[in-house]
Amino acid sequence: MGAECPFDTSTTEAQLSVCVIGRNEARHLPACLESLRQLVSLGIETETIFVDSASKDGSTEIARGGFDKVIRLEESPFLNAGVARNVGTHHATGRWVLYLDGDMELAPEILEAIKTLVRSGPRNHGLCGLTENVYPDGGRDLIRFRGNRHGEACRMFGGTVLLPRRHVLDCGNWPTALFAYEESELYSRLIRTDCRVVWHECRMVLHKAPRVSIARKLWGSMLPYRSFLGKKYYGAGQVTLLTLRRGHFRDFARLKPDGYVMIASILIAALLAPWLSWSAIVVPSLAFLRNTFVLGPRGAVNSLCWIPQVMLGMRKLKEGFQPRIESYYSRAGQEPLSGSGSP
Repeated sequence: MGAECPFDTSTTEAQLSVCVIGRNEARHLPACLESLRQLVSLGIETETIFVDSASKDGSTEIARGGFDKVIRLEESPFLNAGVARNVGTHHATGRWVLYLDGDMELAPEILEAIKTLVRSGPRNHGLCGLTENVYPDGGRDLIRFRGNRHGEACRMFGGTVLLPRRHVLDCGNWPTALFAYEESELYSRLIRTDCRVVWHECRMVLHKAPRVSIARKLWGSMLPYRSFLGKKYYGAGQVTLLTLRRGHFRDFARLKPDGYVMIASILIAALLAPWLSWSAIVVPSLAFLRNTFVLGPRGAVNSLCWIPQVMLGMRKLKEGFQPRIESYYSRAGQEPLSGSGSP
């Protein structure tokens, strides 16, 4: 990737900040940055930020060839996507922040919606759309979140989303203590401040995703040992304990109720079992049938897997983690903002 920057960085405050996060994404970063060049055609003052989670493959060197700001975090077992997005939001200057992962490419179909929202001035809603997974074998599929409808506030969103920066900061910024489910946890707090994310039924990003067999997914969802999820396995327990401690568990559970339906059914069955022995089978079975009807068979099985994930993940929660910045690069020669970027 050449050193020439296609974005206008002459002003100290951009309309749009693009925050890309990654760890060992050197092979994907050139394509990611190339896709961001499409934003030039929108006539929006844009800055690009790459937050690197202690990569070992030279990602930061590649990023400095095209991103306006490159922030490298020190190695820590507690690094996660929420930490990187938290730091990126802290160092962004735009009124809007578009969040992407380093293995993603921005799709042209979403550009007009981004332009309309960013140019519309202050708003209390964001934007997200479809993710197209692209697998190493050439296969593709579109990721749709259940319950999302075009033009309406969505029930959930994934790793790519456009949000008003002030609302993200006002509700406490991205969580830094979670290995997974950071999007839903943030959204549960955004909703409490009357900020919604509007769903667009069009492709927003292409995601270079690994192909994982169903058998490996099932094993890795039930047990942490050699799980394909890695430390994300513990996210369900972390987010459960975190939201309970901070008093917004109900808001989070409304967004992701299915695993808790299974957990609640087992607790109810255990309480009733001394008097109604049949409840030990009937109550969890009804909950599983409910989830099968709502989510399909695979989703129902995933809801069962939340039980061990919650139980084992709670002990992995470490609140108050403060990420440390190892290096900071600014194309404009700006000094880094004070603080680490953590709440």
